[in-house]
Amino acid sequence: MVKQISLKRKRHDTKQISLKRKRVDTKQISLKDTADIGINTDKQLKDYKIFVFDLDNTLYLHNVDGNYAEMYHKKVKNFLMYLKDNDKILYIATHNFNPSKYLFYLNISPLLFNGIIKETKNVHPSLNSITEYTSKKDMILEILNNHNDLTKNDIIFFDDHDYNIKEVDSINVKSIYVNECKGINFSDIY
Repeated sequence: MVKQISLKRKRHDTKQISLKRKRVDTKQISLKDTADIGINTDKQLKDYKIFVFDLDNTLYLHNVDGNYAEMYHKKVKNFLMYLKDNDKILYIATHNFNPSKYLFYLNISPLLFNGIIKETKNVHPSLNSITEYTSKKDMILEILNNHNDLTKNDIIFFDDHDYNIKEVDSINVKSIYVNECKGINFSDIY
């Protein structure tokens, strides 16, 4: 029996869309069923070809309740598998020096990603400001260089830091702010 989902769209004054889902099985959803993914855009999740994620406090939540983290990390894994099953290109762009460690905690193989771009500068959070790290904008441009057939309009970027969002927005790549205490709001995007 095929499970069906019902997407009920409600337009608010802010033009944000709220979704109501029933019995969602990510293996049964097609990307054509996704809703708009943000304010001031008609583009839908299915329209993006490359999905780029920050790691710390975006895919992996550090400072949250253990039960919430466990539930959230399962949703992250399901979402990434859903994207991969729908032939999306996945990348991590992180300031973390050891992303494999956190992917291990998430029970996600690094091989799920088409690439992991990590920090190469000698920086530390307690000693350096975000502006001294490798720019996420530069990481996105590096990803684009690996895909000459795709454009900035084919990429969507998820990050918990306003500075990184602004940097990537400055090159006209769609960026989604992620609350560092709650993670990705999956009900808003699929």
